[in-house]
Amino acid sequence: MSDLKQFLLTGAAGFTGSHLLTLLLDSGIKVRAMVRSAEAFFNATHISTKIKKHSNLEVVIGDLLKPETLDCAVNGVAGIYHIAAAFREAGKPDSYYYAVNAQGTRLLLEAAIKANVPRCIVCSTNGVVSRPTHLPSDETEIYSPGDVYQASKVEAEKIALNFFAEGKIRGMVLRPAMIYGPHDHRLLKLFKLVGERRFVYIGNGNKHVHFIDVRDLAKAFILAMNHIEINGEVVLIAGERPFKLKEVIKEIAQCYEVPVPKVKIPVMPIQMLGSICEILCAPFGITPPIYRRRVDFFVKERCFSTKKAEKLLNFKPMRTTFQEIKELCLWYEKEGFVTPKRVRTI
Repeated sequence: MSDLKQFLLTGAAGFTGSHLLTLLLDSGIKVRAMVRSAEAFFNATHISTKIKKHSNLEVVIGDLLKPETLDCAVNGVAGIYHIAAAFREAGKPDSYYYAVNAQGTRLLLEAAIKANVPRCIVCSTNGVVSRPTHLPSDETEIYSPGDVYQASKVEAEKIALNFFAEGKIRGMVLRPAMIYGPHDHRLLKLFKLVGERRFVYIGNGNKHVHFIDVRDLAKAFILAMNHIEINGEVVLIAGERPFKLKEVIKEIAQCYEVPVPKVKIPVMPIQMLGSICEILCAPFGITPPIYRRRVDFFVKERCFSTKKAEKLLNFKPMRTTFQEIKELCLWYEKEGFVTPKRVRTI
């Protein structure tokens, strides 16, 4: 791929977007980074000064809720990496997620088609299939979203796939497994609880979790863009293999040199408490101290087939899951997010 081509990246200031931005620029590729706030982008501590000052970087202001900002963003680019999305935010109405994730995808693709952009890779989520019928689940599963965020991503997928099928623009949809890696804060609480010896199982810890390192995910997006012969496909992107939650917890505990957690509490009462907290906090726009989705982390099976990614994209993770976990443990500790209460020996 010629470094004279420029690619648009939406969501460039986010967790996944910033890692993809770094990989693209480090690979000699010109990037137009679409952000809602230039000030927030340049003040972001998770994006290096080197990247912010890179000669191949152009920053443009764009908002999926403001279609008038999209024409300038897409004009002249060779392809689009569409990462931007509304994730889970307290106090936002359901309509907000559909506006950003579904309608925003439509508006972006319509602007891209008008500008004759040839290709777009759309970031979805494994959560569009929240209740798989078989394990490991694959791309043939029917949609079964579990919340409004996931439902809005289902609509975004359908919109993108319809455009691809109609030949108006070519591209693919990638569905990442649970994303983690340096600068991740969504799984920080889990690592912190284990490292500081406060972790308690909800359930027995036998459900599977399946991660994808954000740097591997960034690589997968570039592979998907480069495989111009592939159109209209949905591909799951996941790491080495699924692990039982208790295996992951044990690995984190060993990395932090703390006792392996063993305390377990039943699922049902905590699920009920989470539902009640959500109902009580919603009218006030308050983030509940506990909510059902966090409980679902302990009781849902996350186990994905990576055969299609290997076959179509020749995608393989760079590290084992335990290597990724160890690296993330050390990063959290180095940054001061986790202070392990290590076992002291005399």
